[in-house]
Amino acid sequence: MYGYLVPEIGYGFQYENPQVIDQNNVYHLPIPAPGSYYAYLRTYMPGFAPDYSDAYYPGVFDWSQATLINLTGCDTTDITMPLVTMTPATGGNCRVTGLVRYDGSLEPVRYNPVYLLYKPTNLPAQLEITGSGGAYSIENIPNGNYKIWVDIPGLPQITTHHITVN
Repeated sequence: MYGYLVPEIGYGFQYENPQVIDQNNVYHLPIPAPGSYYAYLRTYMPGFAPDYSDAYYPGVFDWSQATLINLTGCDTTDITMPLVTMTPATGGNCRVTGLVRYDGSLEPVRYNPVYLLYKPTNLPAQLEITGSGGAYSIENIPNGNYKIWVDIPGLPQITTHHITVN
């Protein structure tokens, strides 16, 4: 797992390589400049943590529910980043595939989280990351009602895609 900081304004991620500073999974993330940041923990590695979702501080998967951390430059801030637990929707024979593009453009949204959420609870059921062409494929889904949600910090998703898998 690794963490990175996401600027409050702007649509692109600003990646920071964390340095492990002890054996208790404590990391040091260098702060590029004073400002307001979302702390983000990426858990996604195929098969590594299937019961957990990516997380923003204070332990939510939706950037719009995250808490901004205000840093002045030389701050040392200790935060605990709890992971978001998922109850994976697996064991079925269905799949959902798609392509994520920026609105009004053919430019793909690359390497970005796409969630399959349970409907009506909106809790994460599966997490997939788009590829270099913006495509995703969520596999082994059982029958049920779901929603597709794309996580792009700073850019609210204004369209909801409800899916019935059968």
